[in-house]
Amino acid sequence: MEILLGDKVTGISPYAFENTQISDIIVPDNVTSIGDGAFMGCNSLTEITLPFIGSATDNSSFFGHIFGHGKGSGAPKTSEKKGYTRQNSTYYFIPETLRRVTLTQD
Repeated sequence: MEILLGDKVTGISPYAFENTQISDIIVPDNVTSIGDGAFMGCNSLTEITLPFIGSATDNSSFFGHIFGHGKGSGAPKTSEKKGYTRQNSTYYFIPETLRRVTLTQD
């Protein structure tokens, strides 16, 4: 399933697409914020087009922010690390299926 957001969308709420079976999504340039975990559990996602990396146009967080994260007790056990990306002490739940990330703005 492909998702194309309309031009009137300016933000994506936290967990907006959680656990949906989307394969690719295009986030338009007019979106200025993406909530934590907006694409968490989107394990069929192969392509995503974004206007920025992180939570907002100010690049105030890591790329993995939009997929959700865990720290401490939320971190995966050694045997469960498949599908997780670690940055510092935080694990981001970036889907293993993701093959292409396109940025539309500098």
